[in-house]
Amino acid sequence: MRKLLIGLGVLCFGCSDNTGEIGNLPDPDPFTRLTLTSDVTIDSSQVLFFRQLAEGDSLVCQIGIEGPKADPDEHIFSVPAGYYQLVTIGNGEPEHIRFMGGQRTKDSTLIEYTGGVQPPDLYYGSGYVKAGEQKRIGSAFLILTCRIALTIQQVPQEVKRIRAVLENTAEGVYLNLVIRKKPAIPPIFTELTELQPGTSPTIHFKSFPSVSSTDSSFLNVSCFDAADNLLYQGKSVSFRLVGSEDIQVSCRFQSVGRTDVKPVKKNSIVSDFLLQ
Repeated sequence: MRKLLIGLGVLCFGCSDNTGEIGNLPDPDPFTRLTLTSDVTIDSSQVLFFRQLAEGDSLVCQIGIEGPKADPDEHIFSVPAGYYQLVTIGNGEPEHIRFMGGQRTKDSTLIEYTGGVQPPDLYYGSGYVKAGEQKRIGSAFLILTCRIALTIQQVPQEVKRIRAVLENTAEGVYLNLVIRKKPAIPPIFTELTELQPGTSPTIHFKSFPSVSSTDSSFLNVSCFDAADNLLYQGKSVSFRLVGSEDIQVSCRFQSVGRTDVKPVKKNSIVSDFLLQ
């Protein structure tokens, strides 16, 4: 029995000499959809083992791990001896993940977030492993999500509810890091209801990169009174989101002052847009 250490847990291989066929595996689904938690308070990752067969890559084994923990978990399973593509993806902090034993992989495996749900911080790392051998390797981690901070300046007393919508972001990403060219429908949104007059709350969004004919996203903000009547609304300038990007946007209620809006750049601050 060979052991494969993956920081958050210990994966134990049972190896056979059969390197040709996997055997006893269901027919591969052309689109294998992985379920990841959308609760960012739970650190978890999925560890996947892919085997290249004559008819294409096959997902041989999938292990869910949570952490960090004081003591590693043990997951016991058997796979035929041979080379595998090992992929780790999830919202577990990457410094807790280490490989013992073992780059891109099957583009028909999709991580998808729809229905207005924000994805958690999504990390991706991959490497190769040979079952039956023990070798320490490194694996670089990329973050696939963008962060947008929207500050709403000086909320007036009559505003009781604010709805902010992030439009034109991708609904998912394949494990080869190709972004799915479909927008999330409905788009990601957040609502504020416990508002204090004169305060300037900040709404934090997480999303996959922009997707549209122009690869741009934008924010729509609507403000309502206690009777749910629309009082103010506004739309930001279009901006492009790419992986691992931080953007700050602010909006203000109509008043005397500057109304210009400047283009956005990576890790930049976008000037005000108006709510009127």
